[in-house]
Amino acid sequence: KLLEGYFKEVSTLGDTDHQPAGSIVECDVVSVPEKLYIVKVGVTSGVVDRNCAEGDLKVGDSRKGVVLDYNAASGGMYYLSLEPALVGSVEGRGKRRKLTEGTEMTALLCWSLRITFVVVLPEAAYRFGYVHRR
Repeated sequence: KLLEGYFKEVSTLGDTDHQPAGSIVECDVVSVPEKLYIVKVGVTSGVVDRNCAEGDLKVGDSRKGVVLDYNAASGGMYYLSLEPALVGSVEGRGKRRKLTEGTEMTALLCWSLRITFVVVLPEAAYRFGYVHRR
């Protein structure tokens, strides 16, 4: 029993078989709690904040999404955005504006992680990035 637990921990922490942040993935909605969508990306679970999806989704719906983060320590879980403008931008359909340090623009909060926020920049072709908490 102890060895089984050990090997499970090692394989979870050593997981490198996932899509990196910024990748486009196909996902299926498997559950619709109050503020989130629970999805599957292949055999891996994921969550989508309702602020990062357009319209009301139902169980069984399939969408393309952008990987915002991946948490291997929680057994492998994706944090995704299904926002069509962001997906289009990542796929190369958005017009890109050059970003320079110090430029101020409006950001949309997509996800609040432990030490960072994941934000989307509509004025910059829906690029996304991380803002560290102070």
